[in-house]
Amino acid sequence: MSEVGPVEMYSFVSEALTFSAEELILLLPEYREEICSKGLEDQVKEIDIFVLSHLDRLPEIWKDSKDQPLEKWWWHLRKIAELKYPKELLPSHLRPIYEKALKTRYAPELPVERRYRSCVLDIDVGEWGPAMWIPELREQIREVTPEIEELDRIVIEEVLKGSLDWLPDDDTKPLEKWWWHLQKIYRRKYPAALLPSHLRPLYEEALASD
Repeated sequence: MSEVGPVEMYSFVSEALTFSAEELILLLPEYREEICSKGLEDQVKEIDIFVLSHLDRLPEIWKDSKDQPLEKWWWHLRKIAELKYPKELLPSHLRPIYEKALKTRYAPELPVERRYRSCVLDIDVGEWGPAMWIPELREQIREVTPEIEELDRIVIEEVLKGSLDWLPDDDTKPLEKWWWHLQKIYRRKYPAALLPSHLRPLYEEALASD
């Protein structure tokens, strides 16, 4: 009888996502890691797609690894399930599934205020995550309600901490539209007088502390 290899075991364990066999699912990253180390990844693309397509059944006991690099996505299924994984780190055969999930969450048919809120609260996803849409969505908001003001404050706080240091400015936009000039705010090069009253104290405090 031939020995069962990591590809077969990975396929078997992935099927556990369809019937919530928690202990089996927890073995999934170990077999996927072995596949990676043996250069067998081209053999499991369909299985990878199956796994990502069934992460809504990821058991509650699943914990992402704190020791494995983000590039090894199979150790970070919780982040993927919660749409908090940097999409650029996913391989090309998985990215379309993830991007479709992101578009569903930040779908254009939803009110712009709701989409803005979702993007702001997911700032910590990382480069080219939902935060990349913050300037565009903020541009579309016409009524600045107390809730929008609070979201704006979160954006500025994160910008001042450097959380969005990867998001480029659009210098074709007027300076008064601060959401297009987050790099200038991060580098303390933005005119404080142009910020609205609900944001100016945060920025001025940062300027004074530097």
